[in-house]
Amino acid sequence: MTGGYVSWSHVLIRRWGIALLLLLGISVIAVTMGKSLPSSFVPEEDQGYAFIQLQLPDAASLQRTDAVIAQNG
Repeated sequence: MTGGYVSWSHVLIRRWGIALLLLLGISVIAVTMGKSLPSSFVPEEDQGYAFIQLQLPDAASLQRTDAVIAQNG
């Protein structure tokens, strides 16, 4: 493997035009793939809703629930 790497390095150093074309081709491929991939981790379908789960004892009043939400929120 080392021999192959060294021989390709010699070729690309001597023929810098080939190396430049190779670099340009890889750059074009990278830009094309970058434009086709999503730009963020959050999908477009996300509507911005957040769901929070609270667990209170059975038959807890709405006022108690509001108080717990205000305390934790």
